[in-house]
Amino acid sequence: MGHVLRTTRIAMALADRLRVPSAQLPDVYFTALLVHAGCTAGAAESAAFLASDELSAQKDFCLCDPNNMGQLFGWMRRNVAKGQPLPARMMRMLQLMSKGEQCFQDVDQGCSEVGSRIASRMGLSEATQLGLYHICESWSGKGPHKLKGEDVPLAGRIVNVAMILEVFSSERGVRAARDAAAARKGKSFDPDIAAAAIDLCDHAPFWEAMREEEAWSLVLDLEPGPLRFVGESQLDEFAYSLADIVDLKSSTASVHSRQTAELAEKLAIRLHLTPDDVILTRRAALVHDVGMVAVPSFLLERDLRWSETDFEKYRLHPYYTERILARSSVLKPIGEVAASHHEDIDGSGYHRSLTGGQMSLPARIVATASAFAEAQESGAEDPERALAAVRERRRLDPDCLAALSAEVAGASIQTPPRKSWPAGLTEREVEVLRLIAAGHNLKQAAAQLVISDHTARHHLENIYGKAGVSSRAGVTLFAVENGLLV
Repeated sequence: MGHVLRTTRIAMALADRLRVPSAQLPDVYFTALLVHAGCTAGAAESAAFLASDELSAQKDFCLCDPNNMGQLFGWMRRNVAKGQPLPARMMRMLQLMSKGEQCFQDVDQGCSEVGSRIASRMGLSEATQLGLYHICESWSGKGPHKLKGEDVPLAGRIVNVAMILEVFSSERGVRAARDAAAARKGKSFDPDIAAAAIDLCDHAPFWEAMREEEAWSLVLDLEPGPLRFVGESQLDEFAYSLADIVDLKSSTASVHSRQTAELAEKLAIRLHLTPDDVILTRRAALVHDVGMVAVPSFLLERDLRWSETDFEKYRLHPYYTERILARSSVLKPIGEVAASHHEDIDGSGYHRSLTGGQMSLPARIVATASAFAEAQESGAEDPERALAAVRERRRLDPDCLAALSAEVAGASIQTPPRKSWPAGLTEREVEVLRLIAAGHNLKQAAAQLVISDHTARHHLENIYGKAGVSSRAGVTLFAVENGLLV
């Protein structure tokens, strides 16, 4: 909690010590605020490879010197396959040592591609996009894109150091942060930025203020002028960006929020909501799962048996959705609707146990649309079966269910096939792309399409080239943006 806000304050303090020109300060500021915008992209792969909570593993990894094998082995012991029998843990560690570098390189590439793309969609500068694209680079050239030294964009170099300083200072204290900066100086850290970090760690008033002062308002005040605002015309793209960020967290639900929003809008129109309330309903449906960023990815995979503790972690995501969006007066009413998507009209839902009379009609619509999308993703792909599953599992508003039933009945008309695909993709390449985006590996995709592994790999290389990406996450986001996933 508060990691990105504190990272931003540290990054701007480092920029001040480095006397970064005023024209470049917005790039440092927004790179820091969006430093983890792409991190959901590799969450499912990381969680599957580690067989444990990727959120705690990611934080713990920041505390490891990437040049110290002893620390890296310690990180594996703490995070790989936690809670499993020793033989299973040892096997997973051996797999990590043999294949981990390739896996995490793809994860880092995906994070950088998605973060950069999200910044572009939010209208931020090319320099900010490049800062995020190279956020995982190392001064020594060992990052995912192999840039070295000053070839790494300045904003990315500063924010990378700020992010590590924040984790060390929060977990182990400012002295440990100073030691980390000194140890990584000229290795993974730019030596000038590391020197500024050491100097900052010696400035006690800064850290006292970090402990005592409210971060949100201070971070807003740090924005280099002129101030930037998202206008009404840009709010939909902002909501779509949040939707895509969170949906990439699961390997099987990359269009859940978009499909929920599309259905919620149709139900709102059927129920004769005002135009403003139709827009509110659509936007709330787009961002209803934003709180999933706080849920470990391994809990989101199908067929996993949850403990009571696991479910408690999961059921908090509507609360986090509301809290994340409550920071903005514009987003707050959207968040209040979005956060009710697991509420049932008899008060048996969560997180507030609201009854139907306590929920607005847009909130009841979003709950219905979300439940239907989840039913389809859980195996009931046939719309009638999904509708029956929703009626059985949830206690939802009768009018919303009637509108959903009418929508399902009216959706039986076949959509005409597309005549062409974006970026010059072929029909077969789209088939491969859909399977890869759904979480299948190359061997599984080849088996489903009855083609050789070599042919599937050739298709995937063509897809990457045409889409201009180099990772599974990047190509999945490309598919989502171009409406290729159904």
